[in-house]
Amino acid sequence: FHFKDDDNWMYYRRPLVATDPESDEIVQIFWSPPWRGPLFAPFELVEPAYEAYGKLQEIVNEHDDLRFTQRFDAGDIVIFNNRRVAHSREAFVASDGARHAEGTYISTDEFSNRYRVLQQKYGNPSPANAHGLCVGAVGNFSFK
Repeated sequence: FHFKDDDNWMYYRRPLVATDPESDEIVQIFWSPPWRGPLFAPFELVEPAYEAYGKLQEIVNEHDDLRFTQRFDAGDIVIFNNRRVAHSREAFVASDGARHAEGTYISTDEFSNRYRVLQQKYGNPSPANAHGLCVGAVGNFSFK
């Protein structure tokens, strides 16, 4: 990922697929074609890497049975972990009305911290989290 304008210069590099170092299981897929940077791979892996990339693109774009579509109305709010939910937007017709969306990011550590503080202050409604030590499956990885 690389973005630069007069006020920003953001650069981030990571693999398309992240694996659990202990089990080699896939735990994250970073799929965002507009933000893909160059492929850094040994020459002998370039062709297989692009073949795999093409297969993943096919799965993402051509399998309607894997897609959930939701239209939102004014005032609706959606909250999700940006790294655990694949998400996108569809094209819209400007003549159908104005389109306005606000986005924000918060670290999972900050979220978990705030949740525990609020639990302590207002009580714990979840018996599954009786000790207030964790917030379900918050996090960016799916390690066992």
